[in-house]
Amino acid sequence: MAGIRDLRVLKTTQSAFREFVADEFRTLPDTDDRVMSTIVTASWWYNTATGFCFDKAWLVKYAKTIKSFLKKIFIYHLIVKQ
Repeated sequence: MAGIRDLRVLKTTQSAFREFVADEFRTLPDTDDRVMSTIVTASWWYNTATGFCFDKAWLVKYAKTIKSFLKKIFIYHLIVKQ
């Protein structure tokens, strides 16, 4: 088993928080600029294989995890901020 533990994702500008569902769990008011921060933990399994480079596979998975967060943040801003 491999994974990522305690990867901090932080966005310090243009992190709008508005027009979300207002219910008993929401504690923050609407705003156009708020720091977005989260900590990511992910794990996955590898099949055993001869000649497989586990270090390279981990780096690829790590990069895809980060890219996934960046892509979601970027697409959100393209849609919401225009």
